[in-house]
Amino acid sequence: MGGSFLFLLYASNFFSLSSISMLLSWGSLGLLWLLKRIPSFQAPPRRILFLLLAAFITLRYWMFRTFESLLFITFWDSVGMMLLYLAETYGILIYFLGMFVSAWPLQRGPAPQPESPDSWPTVDVFLPTYTEPPEIVMTTAIACTQLDYPKDKLNIFILDDGSTLERRNAPDLETAKAAWDRYNTLSSIAKTLGVIYLTRERNSRAKAGNLNEALGIHTLRGKDGMSRDRLDWLKETLRLDMGKTASRGELILMLDCDNVPARDFLKNTAGYFLKDPNLFLVQTPHFFINPNPVEKNLGTYESSPGENEMFYSSIQVGLDFWNSSFFCGSAAVVRRKHLERIGGIQGDTITEDAETSLALHRQGLRSVYVTRPMVCGLSPETFDGFMIQRSRWTQGMLQIFSLKNPLFAKGLNWAQRICYLNSCMFWFFGLARLIFFISPLLYLFFGVRVYNASEWQVLAYAVPHILGSILATDYLYGKVRHPFFSELYEAVQSIYLVPVILSTILNPRGPRFKVTPKGKSLVEEFLSPLAGPFYILFFLSIMGVLAAVFRWIEYPREAFAILICFFWNLFNFVFVLLCLGVVWELQQRRRYHRIWIEGQVDVTIPRLGITVPGALQDISLGGVSIRPAETVPTNEDEPVVIRAPRPGGDPYALAASIKRRSVRKKNPEWGCEFAIPDLAVFADIVSFVYGDSNRWVRFWEVRKEHPARILRGFFSLMRIGWKGTYRNFRGILFPFWNRFGPSMRELPRRLAIGLSLRKKIMKALFAGFPQRRSAMGVPPK
Repeated sequence: MGGSFLFLLYASNFFSLSSISMLLSWGSLGLLWLLKRIPSFQAPPRRILFLLLAAFITLRYWMFRTFESLLFITFWDSVGMMLLYLAETYGILIYFLGMFVSAWPLQRGPAPQPESPDSWPTVDVFLPTYTEPPEIVMTTAIACTQLDYPKDKLNIFILDDGSTLERRNAPDLETAKAAWDRYNTLSSIAKTLGVIYLTRERNSRAKAGNLNEALGIHTLRGKDGMSRDRLDWLKETLRLDMGKTASRGELILMLDCDNVPARDFLKNTAGYFLKDPNLFLVQTPHFFINPNPVEKNLGTYESSPGENEMFYSSIQVGLDFWNSSFFCGSAAVVRRKHLERIGGIQGDTITEDAETSLALHRQGLRSVYVTRPMVCGLSPETFDGFMIQRSRWTQGMLQIFSLKNPLFAKGLNWAQRICYLNSCMFWFFGLARLIFFISPLLYLFFGVRVYNASEWQVLAYAVPHILGSILATDYLYGKVRHPFFSELYEAVQSIYLVPVILSTILNPRGPRFKVTPKGKSLVEEFLSPLAGPFYILFFLSIMGVLAAVFRWIEYPREAFAILICFFWNLFNFVFVLLCLGVVWELQQRRRYHRIWIEGQVDVTIPRLGITVPGALQDISLGGVSIRPAETVPTNEDEPVVIRAPRPGGDPYALAASIKRRSVRKKNPEWGCEFAIPDLAVFADIVSFVYGDSNRWVRFWEVRKEHPARILRGFFSLMRIGWKGTYRNFRGILFPFWNRFGPSMRELPRRLAIGLSLRKKIMKALFAGFPQRRSAMGVPPK
């Protein structure tokens, strides 16, 4: 592949000097479009030909930008031109790295276990938690007890870092009381479920330290570590009846405390470790039951693939081919002995998962990625929570880039270096996005020439590059990412990631781990506290349009440059509108998130003595929505029993009541709420809701069935942006309207009364005016 790239470099420079450059550019673009429509070019090895052709088109553009367009005249022109050139070069580099990563995707299915469970490895399940609500932890722990795996080979650990001894003895009484309450609640849950509850002395090294404490690996020294004698002393002093406390499993199933596993998780993953002794990791996708704030506030969750699906459905399968699939912190199985070999979970950065994978890959060990989603987790509900999560990811990956640069990491092969470099370099996108936003405004406001090209050069190089990159991106990720959604996600994050990027590069050891807040309920709509910068961008975009009109009138000779920057600014304006829609937080009142599913159930109505078949519409821990096959007269709060098949066991029989009855398109629909009298019933509900991974597989498949076309996708985003901005401004102005609206509605009537009075007064004052006019010799009217 390296030789192919060098040939493209030579060919792109050669053909740029040819008189047939325009024909070559558009001919290559047309061929690219044709190959994209041929099914056989979707899979390797023909896939490589498509990617090389796309790379050739872009490489020609970069050669033009590098050797023909960089003409420096004034100081500020030079600054603006170099900033844009560097941002474009960064974007092209990420584009090429992405092509390399996704060149040969490797799709893996579940690995079958041997028939005899005697040879199956022992597994410890780790559920690290810090400040998450105990109910979330309990739900995940219950699902772990239902894993389809021999119970004598399975141990489950709740690793509570929110109730450490240090926090329980904190000088602040509120902190200490909250820690004790959490400690008592979670230890009681663990005892009831028969799982092991562990806490520690101090919150040293955040999640990495918590996991290593459970592993019995103490990489810290002095007061930051807890010796085994100290742990024994704490257990004796606090009189904890924790049963077996030592983690000894051959494999460790890592789960965030909100990531609820399906029953078949271990049966589909543990078998890989029996095949390959050098395997250190089996990673699986993260599936989320709720939309993230961007999807929720813009209403795209059900109509387009989720943001994470591009990474877990396309990028990870590409990394897997190069033995570079990395640990994502949860929904993964890790081999203990290989962790011990490197001193446990790494903690030099705040993305301990990717850092640990890098260390293990450097040992010459292997990783596997299984594409089947088998956990169901929670996305952050608010935009500020979303940005806390993304800022942590940015800081952690840039720490790896600065402190453990994969390009120079010993033990990695050349392909792994490229893959890890791509994973690190991606997080610089905030700087590039900011430059792309301000570049047209620099010209429209101040006349700074950030781009030097003639009309012919733009048509011969820039336009084919832009269209070719759009085609290639849609080719690689079209089924899992609708057109221009990547630009949306980058635009909404970039303004806040710029200071994060700069501070991390200047001080790579400075970032501290922050937990992503989850499980929030939003009682009412409100404006995110992070909304301010987007109003500034909105104002600048509007002013950019006015500046373009001014320059069009005043500088007619620069019409082409003005036109380019005008449409460039309008393109940016669309994403500013989308950002304004994102920062207006919509309500999320439900205690439990609901998700669309398919399935058949039988609903028994004891009062009528009948059973009605029905189709599931959506499901949550709180209840289900069912469309019955026939119309049945039901009462309010009608008690029912919902029966559904249970894989490998007796059918579910869940008591519920009909809380909502509606008719949609002449089909009745029942909103049923589960009755939860005790923990055993709740455990059955957890199994019914989360136990079948086929539901998550089907949910992803449905969203991939209808990929959006490129132009239609852009105009769809425009429509969503206008709607989001309308909700934003309506929400802001609504309180003002409530305060002054009645007065404003009365204004026309008051004006009418005022005009009537004015007429009457004028008539009275000038009642004798016609006579005076007549006296002056002017006939009255």
